Amino acid sequence: MPNFIKMESSKKVSLYCIILFLFTCCKPNSDDPISDPPIAIKILYSWNFSESNPLHDLGEVNSNVSVVKDPLDSTNKVLQFVLPNGEYRTEASVGTVSPHYFNADTNDSDHGDEFWVGMRILKYKEPFTGSNTTPSIFQIGPVQNTVTYPGTTSAGHYQLTLSTTANKWKWREYTSVFDPNTYSGEISGVNYGKWDRFVFHCRVRSNNTGLMEVWQNDIKIYSVARQNAIKYDRTRIKWGIYIGAGNTVHETLKCYFDDVKIGNRNAGYDDVVPK
Repeated sequence: MPNFIKMESSKKVSLYCIILFLFTCCKPNSDDPISDPPIAIKILYSWNFSESNPLHDLGEVNSNVSVVKDPLDSTNKVLQFVLPNGEYRTEASVGTVSPHYFNADTNDSDHGDEFWVGMRILKYKEPFTGSNTTPSIFQIGPVQNTVTYPGTTSAGHYQLTLSTTANKWKWREYTSVFDPNTYSGEISGVNYGKWDRFVFHCRVRSNNTGLMEVWQNDIKIYSVARQNAIKYDRTRIKWGIYIGAGNTVHETLKCYFDDVKIGNRNAGYDDVVPK
């Protein structure tokens, strides 16, 4: 007869208790943080402009930037930018102070070298008789990193501009401060008087794994992979109306934005695209 069967009853009970104790100790606890890890942050900033503090985390905001009723939906609120006669810049930005910068060649999950931006843009057809007929509506640009690299002024710089003569969205990419040539071309048509949904995906890197992608209304309209930064560049995101220093408009221009989201490297297209 097997020894286990021959075992005395008291010893059997003791053995069962030990087995039960070990099973209980080894059973995963539902409250154990290892079995329930924290959810990775994807969205760093989000604005729908109907919030109690609609301009949170925005810099460079002046009296020409305001929250108004949506021209196409009076129940909705949006951010309006007005560029008055004689001026050249009305913008809001994320990244005017640390820690809002995105940093090239860094692995930080929050403000590292990769980010996603989604927004809706509404533009009406307006007369434009100034010397600059391609106002910038959205910008991703470097901040001079003269502390780490004295004498440099960074590399990649991107602008979504509006050609008021061709009625086209254009994409402008500065190749490098050491090479003043730029890539610029028409990438899509402008739907005047209607909301356009844009998504921008950027990796800022000092090697050829840098990337820039643009979607309009769920259609990819631009994609280029190449170096777009100097190591540890600080990059910020801006939107509004900008025609370049030294230029002025001769009439008042307006542009509207809504449903702006900025995500980090954990995010993706579906996380930031306006619904």
